[in-house]
Amino acid sequence: MRYIEPSPDQRLAVLKAANATDRLVDKAGLKEILPLSDPTIWRFTEAGEFPPTVKLGRRSAWRLSSVLWYCELLEQEG
Repeated sequence: MRYIEPSPDQRLAVLKAANATDRLVDKAGLKEILPLSDPTIWRFTEAGEFPPTVKLGRRSAWRLSSVLWYCELLEQEG
């Protein structure tokens, strides 16, 4: 599955469904949502199958709405 960023309306919809506000999540926060290993996250990201990271200096994080959208796409693919 090729990951495509959600539209602004799709972002709002997944955040509303999760009763959340958009924020950045670090790797620990990501693993609370999706129990993936570090190599799997890296492999999926490199293949364009996972939301891209946002660089914060030397650290990386993910937009919560992008991760929730990824989960939505996985459910649809089923």
